[in-house]
Amino acid sequence: MPTQILPSPLLSNTCYPIESPPSPLNSLNPNPDTSLFSSQDNIDWFEEIKNLKQKNPCNLTCSYLNINSLRNKFHNLFDMIDQNIDIVCLAETKLDDSFPSSNFLIPGYSSPYRLDINSRSGGLLTYIKETIPSKLLENLIIPKGFQILPIEINLRKSKWLIISIYRPPSTNEKDFLIQMNKVINFYSFKYENILTLGDFNMEISCNALKQFMEGQLLHSLYKKPTCFKSKQGRCIDLFLTNKNRSFKFTNAFETGLSDCHLMIYTMFRTTFEKSDPKIIKIQIL
Repeated sequence: MPTQILPSPLLSNTCYPIESPPSPLNSLNPNPDTSLFSSQDNIDWFEEIKNLKQKNPCNLTCSYLNINSLRNKFHNLFDMIDQNIDIVCLAETKLDDSFPSSNFLIPGYSSPYRLDINSRSGGLLTYIKETIPSKLLENLIIPKGFQILPIEINLRKSKWLIISIYRPPSTNEKDFLIQMNKVINFYSFKYENILTLGDFNMEISCNALKQFMEGQLLHSLYKKPTCFKSKQGRCIDLFLTNKNRSFKFTNAFETGLSDCHLMIYTMFRTTFEKSDPKIIKIQIL
């Protein structure tokens, strides 16, 4: 059963930005099918994301990374996202209940949604900015062994079903996609906007995945290699959505936090402005 990490005062509220030279923004292309970052250029990816967010402060950003164990990489992750990514989904966190929840809190983000498998494999964890209303969806019981974490985010004008997943190679492709179909079919009556993101360990050319995408009217936002266990790489870390025109600046980049996976990244075209704080007046007699 997915559990939510409880808040703790142990972490400092200070973020430490990564020092790097700024990069011009006029070369950025909002076309999601066009490369935003070039590996041939000496560009700091994190500075580009920071600049991109500064130029589009009201557009939500979302990322996914198979981190291959979070326990010794948390502080690097903490520094890397530096408030510039609104939704951060991680897979293969390799945590269990022996790891204190307070070790994984990030100031400015709600307590992350967490699905543990064991300390040696699997696991999902999702951070969402505390200014974005969100909740874990638990009305549908997902059988143990399927790493699927459905979350609602409420952007006021629209609600999104965000499904973070990880399919290890040991999980049968068809069985996993059957379960994914059940999840989407169950929640789709309430959510018109769907974004599924994760390491499927399948490429979109796979017949089973192709049929799943066609059946749910899903499109892939990124089609270049994201995993480099082999020299040529494979595109197995995917953004799948039924609203592909709702995103821009989709790309993937090296973080140094994973063994062989790039982080995939995208930005919502819709804007979301956080509410002004309510002022409560108290009359003292």
